[in-house]
Amino acid sequence: SRAGLGGGAECIWQGPGALQILLGPGAEVLPGETLTLDPKKPLRTKDFVSDPGGADPFEVRAPSASAPPELQMEGPEAIGSCDTAAVTASAASARPLAYRWGCDGACPAAVAALLAAATAR
Repeated sequence: SRAGLGGGAECIWQGPGALQILLGPGAEVLPGETLTLDPKKPLRTKDFVSDPGGADPFEVRAPSASAPPELQMEGPEAIGSCDTAAVTASAASARPLAYRWGCDGACPAAVAALLAAATAR
């Protein structure tokens, strides 16, 4: 369905037989997946200069260039072994991000377990 293309997805005709689909934020399709246009709704440009979109499956290709996610983290630079700390992270990305918290160097098992529990997907 169109929902898998993300919010605000756009179709751009690159030529009479070449359609480019720009995915929007929240897109779920991935490079290598196969999509098919609805044969009951032939896709054409508004001026009908393009060839009608066919019902043949096509493979999703990776973009030639993509914007890296923008990450922002806030928290103390260092804490003592008995201190508490609040660390927040936020990111702007076209796709959902996965976060993994960890320690630099040796990490006690109890701390590793707490960080693993705080990992967000």
